Amino acid sequence: MDYDNKMIMDDIIIPKIMNYKNKIYDILTVDDSLIINRYDICLKRFKVVSIILYNNHPNCNPNTNEFCLPIYMKNQKIESIKNAIPLILSIYNIDNCYYSPWGLITYKKRDF
Repeated sequence: MDYDNKMIMDDIIIPKIMNYKNKIYDILTVDDSLIINRYDICLKRFKVVSIILYNNHPNCNPNTNEFCLPIYMKNQKIESIKNAIPLILSIYNIDNCYYSPWGLITYKKRDF
């Protein structure tokens, strides 16, 4: 990973939403191992290169702990997406993940 600066974030982020089979679910309960209490934002020239997590997340590579950032967030200036990062970390995209958190969360299909 090529970066020249790192922001250490100690926000507590509890997963809230899950996308599964193109349907939206509210996450009702979550195992403590899935609660984010630290992550690093790696920057190069003030642009986001990657996000490293220190806990489990279905959209995080288990070998590198690197979160799978959406394409539209990569290489964006930190000032423009800093507030969106906690939101994106609170969403599970189970349609495209490294593992499914079944047994670690309870959820309910969202009615619109």
